[in-house]
Amino acid sequence: MSRAADFEKRILECLDDLNGLLPGLSLRYDMPVILSAMAEHVGSAIWALRHRKLCDTRQANLAIQHLELAAFPGESPPKP
Repeated sequence: MSRAADFEKRILECLDDLNGLLPGLSLRYDMPVILSAMAEHVGSAIWALRHRKLCDTRQANLAIQHLELAAFPGESPPKP
């Protein structure tokens, strides 16, 4: 299995684990709270990766673009 295929497999496995947590969280918190907490977590992770030089600004921007595409499929990105 290639590194890319292994990485994709691990992403899907992790996504399954996260999906397993959401029903329990939704019993305790409203979805906007969960979404905001997840956004905070992702933002902190991107900052930590950049701070530790495990990714650069371009890679961080690509990750953010990926999130936008996942959140708004088929929509044009906003103009800067």
